[in-house]
Formats: sequence, structure tokens, C-alpha cells
Amino acid sequence: GFGSMSGSAGLNGTPPVPESAARQVPESARKGSYALARASRQKPAAPRPQARYLATQAKDLKRYVGRDVRLFIHTTQTPRSGVPVSIKNGQAHVEQRVHSGTMTTSIPMAEIKTAEVFRLPGQD
Repeated sequence: GFGSMSGSAGLNGTPPVPESAARQVPESARKGSYALARASRQKPAAPRPQARYLATQAKDLKRYVGRDVRLFIHTTQTPRSGVPVSIKNGQAHVEQRVHSGTMTTSIPMAEIKTAEVFRLPGQD
């Protein structure tokens, strides 16, 4: 019948595997697992530096056109965030995100108190 297997033969008539043989692990597998365990004990890699807003001289903003910036202006407390698209004739033209798109504003360089650029530490 379907559900009964007669004798001690394994599946499809193959001889059964003794329990002691099933528990044996080949030498190559043991060496591999040792190497894996040893590799897992190695020191973790040093953490990568994280990009963040770093103080930058306003006169150096020309080097960071196309990067995310925060500009602190003498007349307001909140920074202007955006991406400088150009710096010409003493004006920083900054593209800012608004509700459903972007707009470009002109900020006189003389009004910029401090500037911050989103970048990695040590990256100029």
C-alpha cells in the first residue's frame, strides 16, 4: 500500500543510513565551521564617518555649489536650507524645496552670518 514501508530499506529501496553515520561530520566540514567561527571572532570594522552639516566660511560657498547647505542670515533666526546653484555678483542663488516643487532665492553674501555644508568631516 501507499503509507507502509516493509523491511528496513530506506526511501526508493536504498539501504537505511545508520544513526551513527548520520551524526558523523566530514573532516572538511569541520574545518570550514572552525574557520567560520574564527572569522566571527575578528574585531569589527571601524565605524565609517557620517556626513553631517559642518561650518563653512561663506566666502568658500562657491566650492560647494550643488551640495546641501544651511545658511544663517543676520536678519532671521531660522536657517535657509537648500542647494546653491550659483554664486555671482555678491549673491548666493539657492534652490529651496517648497510645497510642490522648488524655487530659487537670491541671498546677498553680505547677509550670510554663517554657513554649513552637508559633507563628511575632513572633506573639502
